[in-house]
Amino acid sequence: MRRTVTSLMEGWEFCDDHAPGQWREVDLPHDWAIERPVKADMPCGGEQAFRDRWGIGWYRKTLRMEKIPAGRTCWFHSDGIYECSTIQVNGVKVGGHDYGYSPFSCDLSDVVHPGENQILIRVDNTRTPSDRWYSGAGIYRQLNLIEASDPHLDQDRISVRQQIDAERSRAELSCRIPLVRSAREYESDDLRVTASLIDQDGITVSSGGLESKDETIGLSLSNAHLWSAEDPYLYKLRVELHSHDTLIDDLDLNIGLRQVDFDAEQGMLVNGSKVIFKGVCIHQDLGCMGSETSRDLLRQRLLLLKKMGCNGIRTAHHAHSSELLDLCDELGFYVYDEAFDKWLSGHDEHFFADHWKEDLAALMYRDRNRPSVVMWGLGNEVEYQAQPRMLRILSEMVDFAHGIDSARPACCALSPHFQRPEQSSLGDGIVQATDDVHANEEIFDVDGIVGCIKAVADVSDMVVVNYAEQWYDRIHEVISDKPIFGSEVYQYFSGHPDQMQNFSVANPNLVPLERSYLVGGAIWAGFDYLGESMGYPSKGWSGALIRTDNIPKTGYYLMQSYWSGEPMVHFSVLDYSQPDEMVKEHWDMPPYLHHWDFPGIRRRVLPFTIATNCDTVRLFLNGKEFHLKGPTEERNRCIKGFLPYIPGCIRVEGYRNGNKVCQQTLRTPDEPMRLLFGPDRNSACIHLSESHDPDSNSVTHFPADRGFRRLIGLRCVDRNGTLCFRSHPSIRFEVQGPIRIVGLDDGCLLSNGDCYRADRVRAFQGQCGMVIGGTGEIGPAKVTATADDMEPAILECLMS
Repeated sequence: MRRTVTSLMEGWEFCDDHAPGQWREVDLPHDWAIERPVKADMPCGGEQAFRDRWGIGWYRKTLRMEKIPAGRTCWFHSDGIYECSTIQVNGVKVGGHDYGYSPFSCDLSDVVHPGENQILIRVDNTRTPSDRWYSGAGIYRQLNLIEASDPHLDQDRISVRQQIDAERSRAELSCRIPLVRSAREYESDDLRVTASLIDQDGITVSSGGLESKDETIGLSLSNAHLWSAEDPYLYKLRVELHSHDTLIDDLDLNIGLRQVDFDAEQGMLVNGSKVIFKGVCIHQDLGCMGSETSRDLLRQRLLLLKKMGCNGIRTAHHAHSSELLDLCDELGFYVYDEAFDKWLSGHDEHFFADHWKEDLAALMYRDRNRPSVVMWGLGNEVEYQAQPRMLRILSEMVDFAHGIDSARPACCALSPHFQRPEQSSLGDGIVQATDDVHANEEIFDVDGIVGCIKAVADVSDMVVVNYAEQWYDRIHEVISDKPIFGSEVYQYFSGHPDQMQNFSVANPNLVPLERSYLVGGAIWAGFDYLGESMGYPSKGWSGALIRTDNIPKTGYYLMQSYWSGEPMVHFSVLDYSQPDEMVKEHWDMPPYLHHWDFPGIRRRVLPFTIATNCDTVRLFLNGKEFHLKGPTEERNRCIKGFLPYIPGCIRVEGYRNGNKVCQQTLRTPDEPMRLLFGPDRNSACIHLSESHDPDSNSVTHFPADRGFRRLIGLRCVDRNGTLCFRSHPSIRFEVQGPIRIVGLDDGCLLSNGDCYRADRVRAFQGQCGMVIGGTGEIGPAKVTATADDMEPAILECLMS
């Protein structure tokens, strides 16, 4: 018999200490915190989106199983449970895990029996302090039951080393494939392992085998199709275990053939060519879904980043889900794969000292064969930076990481603030990454700061720094033998060598385009996220490029103008009439918003900005042209100017080589008349080679399975379909047929959170989002959105 993997995501019951004994049906993934109400006075509220999340939860399920044949074994595999989980099967404890972000397994072979088996999982979310960001609570990632031969292949221990000759498109693979044996004897020693490399057409392009139990298989391939973020071609590595010529176990791994090198003068080289890491940092929550992992929603987010020209992800600041890393392999992203935030303080102090090796190994074993992963992050802004105790820990961690994977650099992201060594016995050793509060005996001179950075670089593989663009040249001068990666970068402002938060209008994301020695950077952050609030009523961090309901902000289009090759142009106007969303100021940018709607203003002059990657831009207001400089003549390649507010139509056109290649139209709306599902086409940048169909009522096809999720946008429009930016009606949602509304999200962290699991939400800036899901049944379905005095929106679906 071959290996079987059974998903355990459906058919659970849940109860918690808020309602002990009151079991209710839930599907996994499940985050009980996102379902609970907001409490302004909740302990650690700012960090945890003010959700009433503390407590203990229980999950139970009856699992019917057949008799496990002789020579077989079975186990649970979890991609993460938050946190301090204990798993019982038929009343016997079989395992669990404390750190909520790590994958883990537990053996069931000796406790399951034919017939019904009772599973009980206890999740303890009572430890304080909490994480610095919203973590969620519960079984929020994948959980599978795996049955295989005894012995069997161990996916986490398979190691694939590559030697790539990019010029000749030749690949040499060295596949180390150990077996796992349990305490039970196996009848036969006649075991044979084979490995095959299969292309996307299903053709086996290389194969090999071995007779012994723990050796290496070599595979060779000419005319290899190499993987990169621009061309993420994946092969399938099929590993099989045979006994007496009978297949008893098998595994398929997605493999990308690529060579990634880091050079002190050229930064990152992929398959021999320089590539800039154009990245964003992301947390794991998905807005209204909390921390409930969804491959479908992650795909939507990554595709939105891809359209911006982003090619890199920093998984801040812990192991993220397998689904995210799978998608980075498939869609093409370079990943800075990070294991920990702090080490010895805050939430991490509960787990780090005794378990860091176990948790780091779990992450690295899971991800070390992925083409997307190019760097390992061992910590972020940790205690006692550059001081002896920190350097001892980091040195041990780097050696440990090299023992698992020596092909990728092991790094630690540094805060831009450092303390003098004589203060090492005071406090917890944390110096925050802002200028708000200076630590005792903080180092301010540039040479002293760079000296601290060098001390850390001496025991790690690269220079990895947060918010240090103002010191890059000096760092490179002092540390000339190692490349530099900006692990956190502002979206708009730069610092000054003598003051980190200086609001210098010199965009730090242009620096890697101008200095070849830089690897690149990761903007903080890609998406607004829950937690790390600047204070109630904000439920989280609003200083990112994209809202929680997937609506891009102006910073998104500015990065698109830097990073994307597709012609684009985007107009925004400065508007201080909108609410202060409580963004931490240096991570913010001026409130340029995408609309032309200023009731109460008559011909007042307003500042605007235009982001573009075209050679020249033409701007028209109601048909009258206003002349502009070219983007290369403007600071930060961002066109600035003023227009009198006259209601009507803004049109911007982008030109390359004298030819118009894209345009965007923005109109002043009339009174809001109706609701519409879908994106705002009237304000989108249109490539002139594209065709755009008008809104239609055609049937949309969606998967019927219960795990399916899709975020659908809804907007308030006038009779011409123009977005009514200042319309904010309360919108009600109803469904018919086999479809569910899983969550509602208005994209504004000031207001949302109270309505995530309700049947209505108030539009923000004329828009909101709705997450739908399947029910497991097929057939026609309909979603209806209604608001007072507006025509309803209807989404006709076919679940199949």
